[in-house]
Amino acid sequence: MAVDKNRQRHAARRAEAAIRAALEREQGDYRPAPREECDPSPVRYMPVDDSATLRIVTRIWRQSGRMTEFTFTVEAGDWGDADSWESLARIDCKGGTCHEHPVGRLDDHVTLHRLDNIDDVQAVYPRAVSRINEIARMIRDRRPR
Repeated sequence: MAVDKNRQRHAARRAEAAIRAALEREQGDYRPAPREECDPSPVRYMPVDDSATLRIVTRIWRQSGRMTEFTFTVEAGDWGDADSWESLARIDCKGGTCHEHPVGRLDDHVTLHRLDNIDDVQAVYPRAVSRINEIARMIRDRRPR
């Protein structure tokens, strides 16, 4: 009987430790459905400045009507030359996080929200929209006129 209680206590401690470790991880368990299994995502372009040389590119993937993944990219370029657009900053949902790739450091990332399930994607979306607009305005305001 005492052995069973000890096993139960050890099992409970291991379970608690696993839960604590999972909560402390920056990276969640959510992985979006493969894009080819999702509904086609129209690409949306939103100009940020009056000269339309700065834009936010938005892509959203959905499966059965639910948002599974999104990306926002701030780009600078010329609408007349499709090949001139350069990515300056990005927010996306990959690897169990919604994260920002900061201006000038697209290989780095700063986590905005941990993603453990599909509901987390929907929950972080408004925050990501707000943040990408803030980044775009910051870039616009620093550019020479």
